[in-house]
Amino acid sequence: MISLGMHHLTRNDVAQVAACAARDWLEKHGLHRIAPPIPVKKIAESLGFIVTYRNLSNPQILGFYMHGVIGVNLRNQSHTRGRFSLAHELGHAVWHPHQRYTCLNGDLGLLEIEANTFAAELLMPQADFLHRIAPYRDLGLLSYIDDLAVVYAVSREAVWWRLADLGIWTRSQVKAQIRHAGLKLSDPVAQQIAPAK
Repeated sequence: MISLGMHHLTRNDVAQVAACAARDWLEKHGLHRIAPPIPVKKIAESLGFIVTYRNLSNPQILGFYMHGVIGVNLRNQSHTRGRFSLAHELGHAVWHPHQRYTCLNGDLGLLEIEANTFAAELLMPQADFLHRIAPYRDLGLLSYIDDLAVVYAVSREAVWWRLADLGIWTRSQVKAQIRHAGLKLSDPVAQQIAPAK
């Protein structure tokens, strides 16, 4: 999706373009109708990709994509983080099928933001997400975060970043929640969806 001529875009521009493209792609493939939690492995395999889970020695590697194979590193990743990594790598595979990717913890490049946005849109579809949080917006979303994480089978940190991506929370609010949870912004779980700057 991102081409060489588009590298002048800001992180926020990339996230917005990627979100629209991801929603269009999901709708084109009829995936926008699937109720959460989204069966991301089944989707990847139905598209012809081979999904493999490895316990790689390098914990900084979250996942990889090459030649039709999507790999997820199980070392130091929870089930929900592994689902996000798989959805992220599927984003690379869908947008750039002839490229090779090794995704490292903390990599916030434009292609990583693009893949993170795809993963967020796949796992927590915008329309469904907004519908589910509507009754709670005025009551305080904080008490509903864990419920959303269970519904979508993602981490609460992924829900926090999704709230920011959709303009419901500010990035400062997300960072405050991360600190309140005793995490650092450099922790893998806190970087589940890369913040656009």
